[in-house]
Amino acid sequence: MNRASIKTRWQAGIPLAAGGLSGLLGLLVLLGWHTHCTPLIQVRPGFTAMMYNTAVCFLLSGAGMALLAVGRRRPAFLLGVAVAAAALLTASQDLLGRDLGIDQLLMECYVTYDAPHPGRMAPNTALCFACVGAALSILGVGISQTWRPLVAGFFGSVVAAVAGCTIFGYL
Repeated sequence: MNRASIKTRWQAGIPLAAGGLSGLLGLLVLLGWHTHCTPLIQVRPGFTAMMYNTAVCFLLSGAGMALLAVGRRRPAFLLGVAVAAAALLTASQDLLGRDLGIDQLLMECYVTYDAPHPGRMAPNTALCFACVGAALSILGVGISQTWRPLVAGFFGSVVAAVAGCTIFGYL
């Protein structure tokens, strides 16, 4: 096996591993919600719990990334659309001041915390999942081969910037 093929195989494994880890995180949090296991949905007491819809988006995003890694572009596109739609609907509730009833559609929020809308993912989380969904959609079947990595990279940069600010906020 030559050096170039080893490097290519190694690079192809990164998106598959990242997608698997994201999907596993979502799956564990969903399991925590269904079994009422607070440590799976809330890192520490006093920290905000991961909402059910957020965990679903992690699961779908991870599955979409893993599907892209193995060359299944059409299903990845569909998962990207689902993630972006969920995130944009959540964000629209905050922007328009309307409750569409999607926050607790799949699971009633039983974790008590001080928030005006129980079960709703944070606006910065919705922005990140809208970007992830858009990137998955673009990489799935979207625009021309030339622009596809640049546009997906832009969305990834937005997610990295928001995540970095959030991490520094917790520290």
